[in-house]
Amino acid sequence: MITKLSKQKERVETGIAQFGNDWPCVIIRGDNAFAYAVALSQAIKRLETIVNKTKIEDYVLIGQLENLKSLLEECYIK
Repeated sequence: MITKLSKQKERVETGIAQFGNDWPCVIIRGDNAFAYAVALSQAIKRLETIVNKTKIEDYVLIGQLENLKSLLEECYIK
């Protein structure tokens, strides 16, 4: 789901942003997000070849990385 905000006067770049008094957040522009997703995909493949597949911690780590990769891939507009 995409949260649409009103248009900004200046282009918002990848980095830290804060809206009002809310917690700071990380903005990752779509082009950067897709590149990070590709890098994460490669890192996950390498990690899967070296982790101890019997340890639950490894499954959790790989699962978290997969979720982050999927989130970043959602920024790619086809």
